[in-house]
Amino acid sequence: MHPCLGKSKKDVETFTTTIKKMGTIILDTRSGDVTLTYRKNKQAQMMMPTTPVTTIDDIKLTLRQTVTIGNNIIGCSLLPDDRMIFSCYGSYGINVIQPDGTLDFKLESWDCSSHIIFIEEGQKLIVTYGQSNQCMKVIDMKTRKIEKSIKIGSQIFGVAHKDGKLFYNGGSRGLCVVSLDDDSISQLVNVTLSRYSSIAVWSDRLYFINRDNSVSCCDLHGIFKWNFENKSFLQKVRGITVDNQGCVYVSGCEYNNVVVISSDGSKHRLLLSGKDGLNKPKSLCFDRKKNKLLVANKEKDAFIYDVSK
Repeated sequence: MHPCLGKSKKDVETFTTTIKKMGTIILDTRSGDVTLTYRKNKQAQMMMPTTPVTTIDDIKLTLRQTVTIGNNIIGCSLLPDDRMIFSCYGSYGINVIQPDGTLDFKLESWDCSSHIIFIEEGQKLIVTYGQSNQCMKVIDMKTRKIEKSIKIGSQIFGVAHKDGKLFYNGGSRGLCVVSLDDDSISQLVNVTLSRYSSIAVWSDRLYFINRDNSVSCCDLHGIFKWNFENKSFLQKVRGITVDNQGCVYVSGCEYNNVVVISSDGSKHRLLLSGKDGLNKPKSLCFDRKKNKLLVANKEKDAFIYDVSK
């Protein structure tokens, strides 16, 4: 038998009461070199890489080509195969130009054509007729024939396309929209726009030129976003187009220039002037896939620029 088993109950009780302390616990606190990183903070850092922000000051234009065009040019457009289209208001014609500058073919517009827009899906060309004929025509570029004519009932100048809808400059009627599905027409913004001027669309924004030569931006529902005006810099504003980052390019016929406006309308910069051959620049077109800018004078010359940032 183990010696402890022979102890009496009284001896055990005495033993347990006499041992009051078995040991001592000491808490030693020291500083260490380990840094704890919360997972959420680490994830946030990983999801937010630093990338340089492009501004209008970074835009550079390099002249690629000068093209001889017709007279009284109002609108222009670039095709995916690098051909160019110019609408001639006085000669009742629309000229399609090859990439080398030679004439490909001419479309009879049956009236004084004003502005044009090419819709790549379906290969359609939309033509407006300013004051002479209050309608727009849809031309099938594959057959070179008129597919349909849409009666507008007002002046119609610049036109832009987005999701099956045509937004257009209705002059005194304002900024309007027509559906290609049922030809229904509605007014989007009740404001008098500059005659003979273009409009542009990018993402969910529309850009147009007011009668006072200011440039305005609204969303696709007509909600105002910003307005830019500089009468000492821009007069008789006619052409307008937008690049991939929302920078707005406008042409002024009075001072023979092309100005770029920041996407929020707060800044501007002169890009081209009469020293670059501009003489009443009437129309602009930006190719967002190839980063090219087409600038068309009213007479004689058009210029193609490579745009880099």
